[in-house]
Amino acid sequence: MRECVGRERVVSDADGKFSFPAARLEPGDYTISIRAIGYDLDGPQQVKIGSSPASADVKLVKTKNLARQMSNGEWIASIPGTQQQKLSLLNCVSCHSVDRIVRSSYDKEAFATQILPRMASYANQSTPIHIQKRMATRLLEERGEGEAGPHGGQQ
Repeated sequence: MRECVGRERVVSDADGKFSFPAARLEPGDYTISIRAIGYDLDGPQQVKIGSSPASADVKLVKTKNLARQMSNGEWIASIPGTQQQKLSLLNCVSCHSVDRIVRSSYDKEAFATQILPRMASYANQSTPIHIQKRMATRLLEERGEGEAGPHGGQQ
């Protein structure tokens, strides 16, 4: 089974019809996937491309897990608050998704006293599995003046 992940993408028209340029797909078996916020593909969809035109009747169903599908932009747009308040989230998305924030079990006080100070100690482009402390934070920790531990404080 071939998957055209990231290679061949098309957008359906107003009637939901789509097609791939014939010259861009070699004959073979392909898996069809979709990105339609709020919907999932109704079962796996395969299509066999041969010498004659092929078709697939793709059906969508309402998703049971909308949160899994949302991009950072969609999360930011859906979060309550002013545009100014939402802009502060843009500093977060270079390291992790907004999904990680909205699904957190921390309360307002914990965010203010534990999470935000800890995140501020990380360098840009850190990731949850590859944390990089800012140089100043590392120097303070080496001198025993900063918070100790691999994550700069409590988890």
